[in-house]
Amino acid sequence: MTDTVPAGAAPPRCDVALPLLSLGMLLDVRPGDAASTPYIRSDPELRDETKRRVDAIRANRRAIGIAWAGAAHHLNDRRRSIPPALLAPLFALPGVAWFSLQQGPREPLIADVPGAGSLTRLPADAQWPDTAALIDALDAIVTVDTSIAHLAGALGKAVHVMLPFAPDWRWGVTGTSTPWYPTARLFRQPAIGDWPAVIAEICDALRDG
Repeated sequence: MTDTVPAGAAPPRCDVALPLLSLGMLLDVRPGDAASTPYIRSDPELRDETKRRVDAIRANRRAIGIAWAGAAHHLNDRRRSIPPALLAPLFALPGVAWFSLQQGPREPLIADVPGAGSLTRLPADAQWPDTAALIDALDAIVTVDTSIAHLAGALGKAVHVMLPFAPDWRWGVTGTSTPWYPTARLFRQPAIGDWPAVIAEICDALRDG
């Protein structure tokens, strides 16, 4: 039997208590043991419907999704989210149809970015299944370290993750790959706050296919 305990409430009596993030140590999980992907799937009907809409927009271009900000209340948000204006070089890439995966109060800020006028934006009332179906219908994803990165990785989608100089522990401190998501490629700031270098590197990667 599993109980749900509200935040701040005392846990029920039990024989053993273990923090969730200690399970890996207890089970002796190693980097090579990470689950294969995809381990979640979008709704087939919703995905097929979304793919038809994406294909009608892309017009023989690559369809790439983008998310530039996480939740503003996150303690590390000022480091992990990107000012939308810095994304302009991405929107200047030829042969790419861009689709926004961004939601929330910072989504409208993209309207002022050069080249973003052709960005296809999510409906304001889009739900998590809608986002998953859109990710599944796209060719690749470019995102900061937010839920979109994890959703794309879990769906087995090629995802370019833009990381701050001191990233969340789950991404490690070096390297361009992660055992959590075999389809992810990590792009790290070479210095604190150096998002332009990350954007330039992603531009090169997308030009190379």
